[in-house]
Amino acid sequence: SIPAGKVLYELEYPIRSLRPVVATTDRQFLVVVGFEKMRDTLMVHVAQSGAVVHKIPLKYTNMKDFHSILAIPNKATQIALIDTDKGN
Repeated sequence: SIPAGKVLYELEYPIRSLRPVVATTDRQFLVVVGFEKMRDTLMVHVAQSGAVVHKIPLKYTNMKDFHSILAIPNKATQIALIDTDKGN
């Protein structure tokens, strides 16, 4: 049997493929990889209400598809996208 649990967060956002969701280290925000205007976009949501506060299109030099998204310890406002070559 599956143990009962409670819902911690509930969000709706458009996606191209399912990617992990990460909470910032201070647990104030949730960062998801959504799909908007035909490109991957980091969407920052307030953890308590689920409201979108930022939409950041992903584009940087030599961008590769990343396989992991991580919260940076001791840096509440930073996350890292880890691709096959390096962290960005």
